[in-house]
Amino acid sequence: KIMRKGDMIAATSSVLSLTLFIDESGLLRVGGRLNNSNLHTEAQTTIANVRQQLWLLFLRSAMCKVIYNVFQAKPCHSEAIKSSLSTGRVTALRPFTIAAFKRFISHRRISSQIYSDNGSAHLTFEELQTALCEIEAALNSWPTHFLRRWSTSIPCRNEQNGSEIKAFSCSPTCFDKTMKDLTDRLYVNWNALETSEEYNIMRKYAKNSRRYSLGYSLYCFVALYLFLSMSLIPQLLDVVLPLNKSRPILLTYPGYYFVDQRKYFFYIFLHAIVAWEIAMTGIVAHDCIFVTYVEHVCSMFAVIGFRLEHLFYNRNDQVKTINTNTDNAYRKRIAFIVHAHRKALKYTQLLEDTFNVPFAMQILIVTIGMSITLLQMMQQNNSNILESMRYALYVIGELIHLFFLSFEGQKLIDHSLQIRDKIYNNCWYKVSIKSQKLIILIMIKTLRLSFLSAGKIYIFSLESFTMSTRRSCLYTMDSNYYGVVKKVSSLVGQWPYQNPKTKLICLSVVTLSTFSIVIPQLAKFVICNGDMQCIFQTMAAHMLTIITLVKLYTCHLNRYKIKVLIDRLFLEWDELETPEEYEIMKRYAKNGRRYSLGYSLYCFISAFLFLCMSLIPPLLDIVLPLNESRPILSVHPGYYFVDEKEYFFCIFWHAVVVWEIAVTGIVAHDCMLLTYIEHVCSIFALGGFRFERLMYKCNEYESDTITVLHSHASDTFRKRIAFSVYTHRKALKFAQLIEDTFSITLALQIALNTVMISITLLQITQHNASVFIVVRYVVYVLSQLIHLFCLSFEGQKLIDHSLQMRDKIYNSLWYKTSPKSQRMLLFVMQKAFHPVFLSACKIYIFSRENFTMIVQTSMSYFTVLASLE
Repeated sequence: KIMRKGDMIAATSSVLSLTLFIDESGLLRVGGRLNNSNLHTEAQTTIANVRQQLWLLFLRSAMCKVIYNVFQAKPCHSEAIKSSLSTGRVTALRPFTIAAFKRFISHRRISSQIYSDNGSAHLTFEELQTALCEIEAALNSWPTHFLRRWSTSIPCRNEQNGSEIKAFSCSPTCFDKTMKDLTDRLYVNWNALETSEEYNIMRKYAKNSRRYSLGYSLYCFVALYLFLSMSLIPQLLDVVLPLNKSRPILLTYPGYYFVDQRKYFFYIFLHAIVAWEIAMTGIVAHDCIFVTYVEHVCSMFAVIGFRLEHLFYNRNDQVKTINTNTDNAYRKRIAFIVHAHRKALKYTQLLEDTFNVPFAMQILIVTIGMSITLLQMMQQNNSNILESMRYALYVIGELIHLFFLSFEGQKLIDHSLQIRDKIYNNCWYKVSIKSQKLIILIMIKTLRLSFLSAGKIYIFSLESFTMSTRRSCLYTMDSNYYGVVKKVSSLVGQWPYQNPKTKLICLSVVTLSTFSIVIPQLAKFVICNGDMQCIFQTMAAHMLTIITLVKLYTCHLNRYKIKVLIDRLFLEWDELETPEEYEIMKRYAKNGRRYSLGYSLYCFISAFLFLCMSLIPPLLDIVLPLNESRPILSVHPGYYFVDEKEYFFCIFWHAVVVWEIAVTGIVAHDCMLLTYIEHVCSIFALGGFRFERLMYKCNEYESDTITVLHSHASDTFRKRIAFSVYTHRKALKFAQLIEDTFSITLALQIALNTVMISITLLQITQHNASVFIVVRYVVYVLSQLIHLFCLSFEGQKLIDHSLQMRDKIYNSLWYKTSPKSQRMLLFVMQKAFHPVFLSACKIYIFSRENFTMIVQTSMSYFTVLASLE
């Protein structure tokens, strides 16, 4: 009744979802979406229609088989009432997708190949239409034909549908997918330009990249050719200025060709020229591609800056006048600029991801190569001028290469940061608050600079270039200043970076040679038969041997601590900030090298002269002969189980070689200790320098007039205090690590030195001692005193440097700071009241005062021993 009246069925009715309607006969029927369909009905209806005329056996099974093989459908639930499907979609003709396929080829022309799954996976119309739209979008992003590179025209149009497509070009096949993407984006960005001014900006940077690439390529090829051609200079000099003999050949490059290099020199030269020029082509290709990409992203930032700077001006006006557009127009322009800025940032990130790993390896190799080359230059003698020139040219070439990359990196940083200035230079103050907020968001984003790095470790910039160059010089300086310690320690297997096998061999040689002295000493001690004079003679040599072994194995057992000390020593060079700090560290490093070299020479020479004193009687027998040979003077207290007069020179050379090896172990230990103490003193001096200059501006150290920080800059002042405290803590930790490493060895040494000096003084006072023996004992005592004085001198230096921190703080302008900052300085001064010292197991503190105490104690022991006699 409701439907006959034309009224709507209630929304709460249970028959609403049946889509009821009244047919031509006035019957109420269930609706659907197949009103226009001529498809088969269900099996029950078909059977009923057939049986009105015929009665067939097994009709149901046959009918179901036919119907379900022709059409299968699964009912799906639909909450909304949908209109009837069109006739074309429900008419049983050809497969439904044929029409869609015709529409597809109408858009894209006939395909060269068509694949079919025989209808096993037909898509719905909605799914197919979505897939075709996605395919069309993908195809629209690629050109239908090759476009001219650097094209200035508008984007080309597809001939079929007239839609604009973006211009790409095929990249060289040698590039990988990432570099292809970079190249494709480069060409696309040209077609996104809007005005002639933007085109001129992009063209300027493109010309720069071409100019830089051409100049860099010519430089690399010409410089390499000239470098290799320097090997021809000796041959040319032999022709122009001949000598009595041919000059030695200069190798084209370090290599061995398994032939006579003089005979086949020119073949080797030509091979090197061709091979190295080909290799250089790969380097040039890599770097020129990198420079082109960097210049392009700089041009993108420049175009963005131009758009921001002219954001509120009429684009076609020659005179800059404020545009009267609505605020929505401004926001649309800002959105367009933000889109371009995002593209530039993505391009930079893609460039970073592509090149950062190769550049990390390159920076590492270049730094090491420059350091090694500088070291070789320092070791060249004046006669080998050509080799020194080649080393110098190699270093200059590496510096130019690194500067070239750093210059481009600095350019990218500057262009990414200048967006802020461009924004500030426009008329942002005349627009609405909403537009200003959008601009502020862009400025906040540009606070983070865009850069190119080498593995996120080294950022390509001019500042980093100077740091890398300085670091190479530092590595060379490290090898120069700490070379004495390294060489002496390597001889006895105590350098922590040695090869383990080499270290074990060196340590074994020193140990075995030292024990070859111990055996004669023990034999001498046995044959003394309780004679105190004889025992005292051997005890001094025994104690010296014990000191050698103790120092040797102290370094070996504490090798991990020593490695930590050396690592910290080198790392702290990299944390220097100003040239003044570098000069402070360099001065103490020079002192350490000077002390180590002087101490080493003294020990080796004095040991040799001490042993050579046993040659005086044989020499006197030759120069001033007597009726009988003078008695021999033992090289050192020991018994060799042979006739010492007959085998004197064999015993002498054995003693010289073995004792020099043993002294090497002592020297390695002491030089390492001296170097560490000088370094920790330099850290204290560095901390004092920073405390003394707390209130000065960082960049004013070199000027005559020093500018003082503003009194309100308390935060800056406290940060500097914190940094200076950090330096002071590093010095304290370094000193404590030295103490933990060497204190036990120094305690044994002090005890043995005291006893040895006492025993040696007792030997001097013996009435029956010959003049030669007395002289040897005096030299021995002086050597022990000098050795002890060196350690005491360094210990006193450490104490003085730790205490002078108070004076440095007091000499600063602390009275101009806030009370909070003053309280921070008080904490540091209280800590500096306790001196840092080097001790022997906390029993003996190395200082000049305690040195005199040791001498007095030795004299006391000498008096006691003399009374026993």
